[in-house]
Amino acid sequence: MKRVFCILLLFMFVLTFGCGSDKSISIKTKDSEVKTYTFQQYGVFDMNKRNPKVEYKVIWGNVFWGIILCETIVAPIIFFGWYLYEPIGLAVEGEPGALK
Repeated sequence: MKRVFCILLLFMFVLTFGCGSDKSISIKTKDSEVKTYTFQQYGVFDMNKRNPKVEYKVIWGNVFWGIILCETIVAPIIFFGWYLYEPIGLAVEGEPGALK
């Protein structure tokens, strides 16, 4: 019983303290209006959330937790499947690695 309780507590701890976050980014439209959009984190299973105009980076904290908790099977699937990359800003076209 103690072992099940410890595993459940650890699983809740991991889900509560994720390392990435969604980000609100202002984008200028064709009509010279500025609109703010919130871009979400994405992973291997939901690549459709990725926007080509936005620069993303790997969430190393989630990679760390996914490796540490690899024996739980569920934690790495969650971390790598839905929370592997987080938005950091707009990508500047024609300049690899540059952000606005």
